[in-house]
Formats: sequence, structure tokens, C-alpha cells
Amino acid sequence: MVQAAFDLRSPTKRTIKDDPSPGLGLFTDNGQLFLGPWQWTKDSWTAPDSVLGYISLGDDPKALMTSQEKTELAAALNFNVVQLPGATLAENLANYILGGLADPTGITKVRPLRMGKQGVKLYLGGFVLIWKEAFSNDPLHPNFKAMLDNRHVDYTRLREAGFDLDSLRRWNDFDQKMYQLTDHTILLPDLYKDDGVLKHNTTFLESWPTNQDSIATGQDQPWTEDSGTNLEISSGALRAASTSPTPGVAVCDTALSSSSHSHEATASMGDNSNLVGVSSRMTTGGSVGNPNNCYGGEAFREAPGFFRRSVEWNAGVRTIKANDSTDPGTSFTMSITSRSDDSHDVVVGGFTDTFSDSTHSNLLVGCYLSTENTVGNATLDNHRATDLAKRRRVNFGSGRAVMF
Repeated sequence: MVQAAFDLRSPTKRTIKDDPSPGLGLFTDNGQLFLGPWQWTKDSWTAPDSVLGYISLGDDPKALMTSQEKTELAAALNFNVVQLPGATLAENLANYILGGLADPTGITKVRPLRMGKQGVKLYLGGFVLIWKEAFSNDPLHPNFKAMLDNRHVDYTRLREAGFDLDSLRRWNDFDQKMYQLTDHTILLPDLYKDDGVLKHNTTFLESWPTNQDSIATGQDQPWTEDSGTNLEISSGALRAASTSPTPGVAVCDTALSSSSHSHEATASMGDNSNLVGVSSRMTTGGSVGNPNNCYGGEAFREAPGFFRRSVEWNAGVRTIKANDSTDPGTSFTMSITSRSDDSHDVVVGGFTDTFSDSTHSNLLVGCYLSTENTVGNATLDNHRATDLAKRRRVNFGSGRAVMF
């Protein structure tokens, strides 16, 4: 079975449904790596059914590339071969294709891979970790510079959209400490150098304590019902208020202090045609029935099959990163963890996936779900989201909170 290994499309390209020129990805088949176009299947971008006619890149991205492999890779990506001086595919990806040749705006090319608090890491689906470099906060290091370039673009976008300034100041504080900087202003675009910092602290728990037909008020956290089927709280759990194949989308309005965060929830799923998903790095304003921009883990039951998968959403268009067809059961934990080095861990029941992608850097988390047969056959509960930092835990009665 062919699986996606890495998405080489620009974020802009990923927003186009059923694009006749879909853009390229890396895919695995029987331990071999191939370069070729994504495939539109039903309602999502997926790995192709077959890699026939795709460019073969061998079975080890850490092995020396042949001159033919390097020439074909450069030509396919519209580069001159001299722009890819790395000895291995892993090096050419991490330091060049996802380094100086990338586009921080995401308009024309893939966004660059960012330096994380533990250095540079690049994961390929099917090969796991293929590249690792030590941490550096040298502004001239290509991946630290990529972090700054990406952050300046994202910060400007959030400020122009009217995002809560105190939340952005906590993000500034978080990243200053994570990157061990004496001056936080290097993190900020010129126009917003004076925005300052606030001590970062995040508490995010959601148990849906108030049974009602609205999620905007009365719960542990404020939520926005972003699009799709109406949502409601019943028996202390989130569910779709009516039967429909169109999912309802909920975004938590409590911003985390970093794009390096995790979101976990407990899901239940009954009989046929149900969907549940949890997301990280999310934005509001999605297409009707779909999340807008985020990474996620989801489970889908459609007779006679089951799917557990890792996904990315771009302007309401889904790309499936990896999936399997094992029944997750009627109750299971699902989570998405997005790290500062742009690696993402997905857990859905017993399904796990790790992939790298630097498209989204948002500070919100959310979820989505639908049911086509019986209201209440798909629910989410017991949400917990945290920033990924050293922390201490404080208990409050029967509940719990995580303070940073």
C-alpha cells in the first residue's frame, strides 16, 4: 500500500480541490521512496494508488544520492541541480529544499523547516527520523533563520487579523525562553517590535459541564462553533445536534502560549458513518463543514470499513498523511502533538503516526465530528491541551490544571 512520506506542495497549492496539476510529494511503497503527484480521492488529497511512472529515490534517504537521482529531483522541483549540493536526500531536504530554497510565505513553495528547542528534525512517513542537527540560535543558521522568517509571517498575519495581543505576548515570552534569547525583539517583525512579552501560562481543560445547544458559553472554556453541522452538549459530551455527513467544527477561543502544543480527548463512536477529529495549530473561518487550517488525528467509520488517520487541513481542504483500516473501537483516546521543530505526533486508538510539516503555526486547538445515522453516536469529551514546556502540575479539587 502506498503511503505519503512528505508533502512538497506549497500551502497555497494544498487549498485547491481536485487540482489537475496537483503538485508533488514523497511516497513510500514496499520500503522504496518515490517522488510524484498527489491524488485526489473522493474528498481529500491522498497518496496515489500506484507509483507507476513516479521517480524512484531508493530505499534509504540517508544514503548517498546518485547523480541521476539528484538530477531528476532537481528537475521535478524546478531547481538547478547545483542548488542541491547535499550528499543525501535527507540533507538536500532539510538544508536546501526546506531551507534556503523554501518560501516562508508558503505562496510559491513549501515553507522552510524550523529550528526547534531540541534542534532540527525531519521525519519522513515510512522512514521516521531521517535528519537531526543540534540546537542553534545563531541567526545565520538556515533553520533558525527559517524559524524567524516563518514566525514573522505568522505574527504579522495574526496581528492583522486582530488576534488577542496578550496571547501573542505570551507566545513571545514562551519562544524567548525556548530559544534562549536575551532579546525577544528578534522574534518580531519590524512593525511590531514594541509589542513586548507577558509571562506565559496556559490552562486548558474541557469537560463540557453544561448540557445545552450552544458551546459558546457555559463550558470550561469559551468556544467558537466555526462551521458545518450544529453542535450541542449532551450528557457531558460534545456531539452533532443532527444527522449529517457534514461535520460540525469547534475552535477553542483560549489561545495556547505556543504553536508547540498538544491536544488530547476521549472519543466514542457508535455504528456506521461517524467522524471524530481533534486538531492542533488551528484557525477559525473554515469552509462550511470543514476545519480551516490545522493538523489533526481523526477516526471515521463507514460500513463496512474503518479508518484511523493523520491529516492536515488547508482552507477546508484535507490531505491525508497516513491511515489504516483498523476498527478503533467504541471508545478511545485521540491526540495530536505539534512540536517546535514542526514534527507532529498523531495517536488515534492504537494508530500512531509522526510526520514533519511547517505549514501551520497557529495558537488554537479544536475538534470536529459528525454522524449520519443516530444523534449521539459520535462524541468527544475530556479535552486536555498544553504547551510543550517544562511544567508543574497543580490540582484543584477533583479537576486538574497545568500551569506554565
